Amino acid sequence: MTIAITFLTAGWLALIAFAVLLGRTSRNTTWALVVASNACFFAGNLVIGNKISSAVTAASLALSLWHWWNSGGGDGTKRRLRDWKRRFEGVRRTAPVTAS
Repeated sequence: MTIAITFLTAGWLALIAFAVLLGRTSRNTTWALVVASNACFFAGNLVIGNKISSAVTAASLALSLWHWWNSGGGDGTKRRLRDWKRRFEGVRRTAPVTAS
């Protein structure tokens, strides 16, 4: 089963590399595809119960997610998190100094 997963991963990455070489995808899209494929393989390994392959694909998923996030793929997510953070920041509600 591990050999099948290895060949599937290699094939998926080859397709992504081919699309990048042709200039059909951007860097962010490529990393997003890698994240999606690693997430599928991780879920498949969890369902099968293969602990070693699950650990390897979890590490691969974390690494590809980190690459996607730092290459600008997470910009919309970062913006939404900043907006959400602002809702919880305190607002000073004291009278202005000039209102004597």
